[in-house]
Amino acid sequence: MADSGRRALATEETFLAAYTGRRSRRHHDRELLTFALGDETYALDMTELREISRMREITELPRVPAFLLGVITLRGLVIPVLDLRRRMGLPPVAPSRETRILIVDQDGEPFGLLVDRVVRVERVDNPQIESAPLPGGVASDFVAGVARVEGELIVLLELSQVVRFRLGAGR
Repeated sequence: MADSGRRALATEETFLAAYTGRRSRRHHDRELLTFALGDETYALDMTELREISRMREITELPRVPAFLLGVITLRGLVIPVLDLRRRMGLPPVAPSRETRILIVDQDGEPFGLLVDRVVRVERVDNPQIESAPLPGGVASDFVAGVARVEGELIVLLELSQVVRFRLGAGR
């Protein structure tokens, strides 16, 4: 796909520089961090993101749902890590060089979300986000809407639903 590098992968080094540089341009209603799970593009609101971390050792926990991979320690905090592929009902894959852990904040609690790769920051206006036209079901509970950006559909996740689970409630 030759579109002058627009689809280049973000790295931790380029992420903040690009994010800061683009902030000064035209105002948009929302900024979304887009990331890939397989061939699909998903997004979280930038206000929910604390940082992006490279893959690191995850300490497994006994008797937890399969999507809860375990915990990591980051700057003195113990953070649970969810495999977002499994949480969304997708088959798990082995981590690669591009695998990242998105450290997010939900009501003051940190969570790690394992994603295949970070793509870019998108700036959108509220009219670009449509309610999710999905039938009821577990995965659709996680969808806050769908953004249309330059002909591409980006699934906006509802973080509060993604990180809500009870231990002992299914695997």
